[in-house]
Amino acid sequence: MVYQLAISYFYCDKFDDAQDTFNIILQHPDVEKNNVLYSYSTLMLMFIAIEKNNMSMVDKNIDNIKKMIYRYEHLQNAEKIYSTYKIYALELDKTKRKKALEKIATEFDANEKILDYFNILWWIDAKLNGKTIHSNINKPK
Repeated sequence: MVYQLAISYFYCDKFDDAQDTFNIILQHPDVEKNNVLYSYSTLMLMFIAIEKNNMSMVDKNIDNIKKMIYRYEHLQNAEKIYSTYKIYALELDKTKRKKALEKIATEFDANEKILDYFNILWWIDAKLNGKTIHSNINKPK
């Protein structure tokens, strides 16, 4: 339940609230027993760092995220999310970044379990349009 609240904050561009809520999740004494919750909460903190343009946090943690993805079986499909994150965080050429994001977006199956935790397709679409998820979803028709 708290994870859904945190991800809702993220989708609504309330990145400070999302960050605080994900940190509350990660500080809970039982969270390490739930690898899925721990992993996705940690991963979301990295996407918040991108949204807040905290590139020092991104640079510091990019290798740790990759290790975490390989450590937990349930995150095997998260390799695509990591690739997306890495491309967005490290590719400075905007044209190359856009092409890479467009390619990765086609690799996701709309029914992948991973999208239940973070709809990366919404995030990619927003980034391709130079917007946030909230502004992209709430654009006038």
